[in-house]
Amino acid sequence: EYFTQREHELLDMYLDFGVLSLCESPNNYLLWSHYANCHKGFCIGFDTKQLVKKDNEGTFEKVNYQLDLPTFKFLEDTSDSFSKALATKHVQWEYEKEWRITKACYANKEVNINDTTIAEIYLGAKMDKWAKEEIIKILKYKNTSIKFYEMVLSRKVFKVEPKEIIIEL
Repeated sequence: EYFTQREHELLDMYLDFGVLSLCESPNNYLLWSHYANCHKGFCIGFDTKQLVKKDNEGTFEKVNYQLDLPTFKFLEDTSDSFSKALATKHVQWEYEKEWRITKACYANKEVNINDTTIAEIYLGAKMDKWAKEEIIKILKYKNTSIKFYEMVLSRKVFKVEPKEIIIEL
């Protein structure tokens, strides 16, 4: 009966991890297609040093891409092993170049990010004009050092590049 109770405790702990997924580059065409409503969304560029400093209880690590599922001794390993497992994906996802912040007891919880942690905002190439204007209007006074970019789709290849938007205060 001990093992059953211990297994349930560990499973609950595993399921209670919060995960914040980030990528290395805002220029990833597939990420804009898959995660940003087909280029209609936006991307937030963080000052990662500030982001990690503010989240010192969590683990910040590059995702490991491999063919095999991660293994650990379910009844013995700790939250470090869970973090490693949560930062492992199949090699087919390698194009994402993902980093993750994982934190125990943080599943389904709101994350508050200080305005000064935001360094850049990338607006999707197909985002409605009114939405772009609204995002800029809201954020330009919260942190005057934020740089704004509009993503531009190439007309010849599957590529997206940022073009800086000069904001007047």
